[in-house]
Amino acid sequence: MVDVGANIGAMSLEAARILGPQGVIHAVEPHPKTASYLKANLKLNQADQVQCHIVALGAESGLSSMTNDRRDDMNYLKSSSHNDPHDLPVRITTLDLLLPSLPHCHLLKIDVEGRELDCVLGARRTLEHTDVLLVEAGDPNSSRFGTTAADLHQKLEQSGFQIFAWEQGRLEPVRLAKY
Repeated sequence: MVDVGANIGAMSLEAARILGPQGVIHAVEPHPKTASYLKANLKLNQADQVQCHIVALGAESGLSSMTNDRRDDMNYLKSSSHNDPHDLPVRITTLDLLLPSLPHCHLLKIDVEGRELDCVLGARRTLEHTDVLLVEAGDPNSSRFGTTAADLHQKLEQSGFQIFAWEQGRLEPVRLAKY
């Protein structure tokens, strides 16, 4: 499993519990303070099969900045033209470059506060051997980067994924026309 936008590790820890000691989980969290909580949580829960990566993922490698809101689950990677003195510098890489020898991914979870499409664009090779992708898609967050949920859905469909949404307690197919 790959948990992109792992925050303090709730999904990574649940995967570790389900997969057991033979499982391999990669938790990716770029915010240094949040990543320190993630590492402490993994240690506290003896989740040795979870590997922590403190880096942002995007469509290409480079440097950027990230908000530093005290509500650590609300921080996001910023576009280079909107920097604030309180922002944190972060390194960006692609998922394909971060995990170049990942043989198979049963579950790829992406929740990066609006940069989901960017993350997917940097994961072309990884998507080819990913079974299930769980992704947060919402126009309020993605609109600050000039994209929409429909853009993300279109790219995922082009990559061979079927899109479903959790609606009223069950999975329902999503049609692009819905947006």
